Amino acid sequence: MKNVTPNVQASDAVLKPKLLDQLKRCIRDKYYSLRNEETYVYWAR
Repeated sequence: MKNVTPNVQASDAVLKPKLLDQLKRCIRDKYYSLRNEETYVYWAR
């Protein structure tokens, strides 16, 4: 199966997750505790 990327316009860039949301997603994917997530997001802020 080919890797097909849709046509992305400048107006679609708004849909990209923000940095802290990306950080939260990464932490959750690694199954870290909620307390760790809160702490890492606090540090990043």
